[in-house]
Amino acid sequence: MKQPIILAGLVSSLSLACGACATEPSKTGLSGTWTYSDLSMANDQVTCAIHGATLILTQQGLAFDGTMGGAQLTCSILPDTITLDSLLVVDGYLRGDSLGFRFNSAPLLAQWSHHGRVVGDSIGGIVTVSPAFCDPGPCLDLVLVGTWGAIRVP
Repeated sequence: MKQPIILAGLVSSLSLACGACATEPSKTGLSGTWTYSDLSMANDQVTCAIHGATLILTQQGLAFDGTMGGAQLTCSILPDTITLDSLLVVDGYLRGDSLGFRFNSAPLLAQWSHHGRVVGDSIGGIVTVSPAFCDPGPCLDLVLVGTWGAIRVP
């Protein structure tokens, strides 16, 4: 008869010990250098992509920020490739394996909103850009939606 009581006590102790495990912050650690690309951004009028970009992220608790540089933007409505350097990563948040951030892209006057997931040394998801692009010339009232991804640089 003593065995069920001991077993019940052990199960109760394990439940109390792991109760806090579910609420601990994610240990993914976003700080570091990442190779970034917009795999595809489009609507029914425009298709764009970014290649060769580097993200440098700094995580503080469940928030992060950083920079993106060295990006080559190609777009079906632009005559030339545009180099994007020193865009700021702002409003970054991490909740479990979900994340979000945006680029403060003053040269293009566009909002680049990113939402996605962390999977090991990869992050990625959906990007929304609106209005699409303002440099050179007037702002185009377009919304582009697509996918993005980044892989941690070892």
